[in-house]
Amino acid sequence: MVGIYITHFDDGNPIRRADFMRQQMELQRQGIGFDIVQDITGRGCWPTARAAWLKGIAGGTDHILVLSDDMIPSCENFLAAVEGMAGAVQSSAIISLFSMRKMTKSAEALGSSWCSTPDGCWGGSIMMARDLVKMFLDWEAAHIRIDFNRNHDDRRVAFFAMAHKIPVFVAARQIVQHLGAAHSSVGYSNRNRVASNLFTGDGRDIDWTMGLPDPPKFSGTIPKEIMRNALVPSI
Repeated sequence: MVGIYITHFDDGNPIRRADFMRQQMELQRQGIGFDIVQDITGRGCWPTARAAWLKGIAGGTDHILVLSDDMIPSCENFLAAVEGMAGAVQSSAIISLFSMRKMTKSAEALGSSWCSTPDGCWGGSIMMARDLVKMFLDWEAAHIRIDFNRNHDDRRVAFFAMAHKIPVFVAARQIVQHLGAAHSSVGYSNRNRVASNLFTGDGRDIDWTMGLPDPPKFSGTIPKEIMRNALVPSI
């Protein structure tokens, strides 16, 4: 079972408000339950995402999916697709539903439903098994500098994956679209930050076992120096 948690920050932008409403309406149309974790004080992406992960742990589901408020399901039977992902991938891996990279099309052309990268996390749509979330939060609290950028929730997950050599499995066909690409509330507006291989069919039709247990591997994009700068210095 997968628990879905949406992180929301209202920056006053009417377009982002509309995106958030579209997301909720689509999930409700499909009869999918979700919880909203709201940033009402402008604390930043990471404190809000952390609160969502903690709420997910308390919720007791086997897997936890954290979506940002501008990620909308693009397929029918979205929950069935997400649960298919969780059931196919080993619980020791991190799952990313979204990517902008062309590797997704390359992986699909090779007959795989997944790509594997050392750091391919996208903060808008990350799923992990409950026990892995606990491990991640404990590691983050002990190893990431307290002054590291509060908007980098996905970087923290990527650093965790890199530090422990945990594979990040990226969906070759994306079942979410990034509605807020052109109007980021944290300064990352870019119209090109959209799904590289969007799937709009029935989520039940995707065979998430294709390419497993060893999907095509692609290089990472985060220099190790950036991770080292984010870590608490060793004594």
